[in-house]
Amino acid sequence: MQSITIKLNDDLAQEMNSVMFPEYSTKTEFIREAIREHLRKVKIKKIHPELLAQFGKASSKNRISDRQIRNIVSKQLLKEYDLE
Repeated sequence: MQSITIKLNDDLAQEMNSVMFPEYSTKTEFIREAIREHLRKVKIKKIHPELLAQFGKASSKNRISDRQIRNIVSKQLLKEYDLE
């Protein structure tokens, strides 16, 4: 595990302290979770354009609906980006 030192301005540190308890017992836990959540959001932003590119790819002759394609592609992208 790596150690990372950060500096926060007083207002941000005070806001963090006011919202982290009782769910998080330490600042480290709170910050780790915040980083995980941000990384998840970044991954979702990356797959969103890829997912939109797949909409409307179904044709009538292959008898698969747009919804079915979206579900298949969504599952594949979620798996690829480890968001299952």
